[in-house]
Amino acid sequence: MSADAALVKRCLTGCPASARELVERFQSDVLAVCRRLLTSEHDAEDVAQEVFIRVFRSMNRWDGERPLRPWILGIAVNRCRTWIGKRARTPSLADYLDDAPDRKPTDDSAELAGELRTAVDGCGTSTVRCLCCSTNTVNRMRRSRKRWGARLER
Repeated sequence: MSADAALVKRCLTGCPASARELVERFQSDVLAVCRRLLTSEHDAEDVAQEVFIRVFRSMNRWDGERPLRPWILGIAVNRCRTWIGKRARTPSLADYLDDAPDRKPTDDSAELAGELRTAVDGCGTSTVRCLCCSTNTVNRMRRSRKRWGARLER
């Protein structure tokens, strides 16, 4: 029995140390393939994790007569292709942010103050009465108009 077959057999029995050994043995190879095929380091790490999940799920289907490394790297290539296909179908926000011009936020507080002043000044007693409000509401509107007018003057 080859060393790869013995390692897989131990992994199939549920030995955590064997699973750790398998990951440590092939992690650098899998990560190298993912880095080469994917543009983002973050994506490569995510796909490498998915590769080992897939390896452990389908380990019982591995042919013990064949070497383990090409089988695992084949899974890595297939996972990368799947990831690239998903990424092509769902554009990310970051793609659009690169095209956006650099703009500093504008200070439009003066414009907003002018609009508020116009709104408050235009809201007189006749407008409130047309809305069928009580006299208390009219008085509150007058007081609010005076307060907002004073604030907007600052």
